[in-house]
Amino acid sequence: AWSWAAEGNILYGFLVNFDLPVLMLVIGWWLIREDTLRHDLWAMAALAVALATSSVGVVVAFALGVELLLGRAPLRRLIRFAPPVVLWLLWWIFDHEATKPASLGERLSYAWHTSVAILAGFTLGWKPGAVVSAVVIVVVVTCAWRRWRTLDAHVVAVGATLVFFVALSAFSRAGDIALNPPDSPRYVWVGDVLIVAGLVWCARRRAIRPAVRAAAAAVVVVGAIGLVGNLGDYRSFALGDMARTHPFLVGAEAAGSRADPARILPLNLIPVTVGEYLDLVASVGSPVAGTPYASLGSESARLAADRLLIDDEGLVVGVGDALPRCAGSWRAVAADEGRSRGGIELPAGAVLAVSAPDRAEIRMRRLARGYPVEADSVVPAGRVGVVRSVRDASTLPWRVHVDAEDPSLRLCPSS
Repeated sequence: AWSWAAEGNILYGFLVNFDLPVLMLVIGWWLIREDTLRHDLWAMAALAVALATSSVGVVVAFALGVELLLGRAPLRRLIRFAPPVVLWLLWWIFDHEATKPASLGERLSYAWHTSVAILAGFTLGWKPGAVVSAVVIVVVVTCAWRRWRTLDAHVVAVGATLVFFVALSAFSRAGDIALNPPDSPRYVWVGDVLIVAGLVWCARRRAIRPAVRAAAAAVVVVGAIGLVGNLGDYRSFALGDMARTHPFLVGAEAAGSRADPARILPLNLIPVTVGEYLDLVASVGSPVAGTPYASLGSESARLAADRLLIDDEGLVVGVGDALPRCAGSWRAVAADEGRSRGGIELPAGAVLAVSAPDRAEIRMRRLARGYPVEADSVVPAGRVGVVRSVRDASTLPWRVHVDAEDPSLRLCPSS
């Protein structure tokens, strides 16, 4: 909670692929301090979890490996950590996705900007603050080396891990800066965790002066204040994202098997087709189940989702010269009802027939609060337009607005 850059790691569940490896690294650091088979096996298990979570686990493997090597660990200890590393290498060789190409200059630039962002992470992202952070780090490490005699293999391993993390990020992400900018909070957070871990270890067993304690407390307080603001911004972003995406998810679930399974839903960075989404809903449940109508989302998204639902369920207006057959009996609908804001409620399985001396414009809505500007269909003068609703997974009715002079409107409750 001390880092202003932690809002994504706290609120965005997908970033467990950063949080969990870092947690496993801390556990691994603690365990390898004891040279016993039991401790090493637990540390190996932590490494396996980190590598199975994401490529950030490679950073964990590097950190533990470097510390063991610098500590001149015997070969028998190193072998204990081999199984998860070998398994990860096999996956990487046979199943990993190639990184997008980038030049050496682009990667060096990415590494530089990532480093600056990490150092500025202690000053709410203020870039000149990176210089202050760098000076503090140099002073503490120098004191640990020359005066305190606390600069050991662990501190060196932490520093090497930080450099490796920046280099790995530059190598794998420089070709896709749009999706992975070098100052992404998730990178800043991991880098700052490593720096704090190194500095704390440097200052272990030292009497901390009150002025230093005050400065450290100020950094924590400022970071926490910045984090609170960022959490609020993130919440606003998430709510806006929900307002933009929920209508499309509700529409896809309503249409079910009638929806185009290959259509990509307008979600976020990762392309998800309607078919994939419906399979996930069948497996783990719906993220929009129970969402009230008033909270479905923005009007523009509702209107767009309605248009897709019209196409999926075939609600296009068929035009003929006579009324189609009705399983029951046709009921006349007042013209004023068709022209009203509420429109004509079209129950599932019902059929609406529209005709007028002049042309008639038909607009439909289900998720939206209002009707679209452009008509969904136009019925020529003297012809009969037919709207057929279908039974689907939603209980929301369609509403139809008819804009015409002296229209004839008839409703068949069931086709």
